[in-house]
Amino acid sequence: MGWAKKNEGLRLYYEPKAKTYLLVDPESMDGIGEVMIHNDPERPMLATTGVSHAHLYRKCRRASWDDMPPVWKTAMLYWLDKNPKEYRGLWRIAS
Repeated sequence: MGWAKKNEGLRLYYEPKAKTYLLVDPESMDGIGEVMIHNDPERPMLATTGVSHAHLYRKCRRASWDDMPPVWKTAMLYWLDKNPKEYRGLWRIAS
């Protein structure tokens, strides 16, 4: 199992130290992430943000939509303009 290389649309990352998820457009490096002053894993508050490659490389790991807890899925769905299944980058694919 691996990650899609073409036509991803979006990628999902998990930041273990902060226990938060980050939804990233790999072309523009714009993202949706938690407002860090809030930091309540049971009630995520999300906002748009710019994302650096260095932050993703040093502090995050790729995650699948299936890896996210339901409360996070609900919060992220607000920001998506189509069904998560339609974004190839949110799911691991058979190699």
